[in-house]
Amino acid sequence: MSRRHGLIALMTVGAMGLAACGSEEAETEPAAERSSDTSAEAEVDVEEDIEAAPAGDAADLNFTATTLEGTEFSGTELAGKPAVLWFWAPWCPTCRAQAPAVSDLATQYDGEVTVVGVGGAAVASEIEEMAKDVNGPIQLIDEPGVVWQHFAITAQSTYLIIDAEGSIVTDGQFLSDDDLRDTVAGLVG
Repeated sequence: MSRRHGLIALMTVGAMGLAACGSEEAETEPAAERSSDTSAEAEVDVEEDIEAAPAGDAADLNFTATTLEGTEFSGTELAGKPAVLWFWAPWCPTCRAQAPAVSDLATQYDGEVTVVGVGGAAVASEIEEMAKDVNGPIQLIDEPGVVWQHFAITAQSTYLIIDAEGSIVTDGQFLSDDDLRDTVAGLVG
């Protein structure tokens, strides 16, 4: 294969990978396994047989994580009103495109719906940098992928929505901005 053809093939594979970011058909490895940091400190054990709780099941809110501000966030804070957990990665163009809709949602439903961004699949500094630009939601820095694993999230640019009774409405799936708004509006009434 000539050098030119090799370069074209490499560019094509790269473009296909970027195009898959956030698509429903895209299969990605668990968040905890992806990171631009390949040091031993960044390694996380991933339980292979974790499955997401299906819609309609009760959400397990027994988790903790660190916010962008460095405080501890307890999942039990989500109890009693609808919640949207947005799982995103800073390198994902679809996630960056979703950020304005998530910010708008957090502002529109402030006090009625808890909106939480769960940044992962990258090193903390990269997650923090993007999180600073997304106003409105509570931002969790989930570099080790603990919250992603807790909810069995395997792809970025997805949402887990919980109703006021604690039941899962959407179980870590991609939603368009319109579908996200309509789903949340239906929960608020």
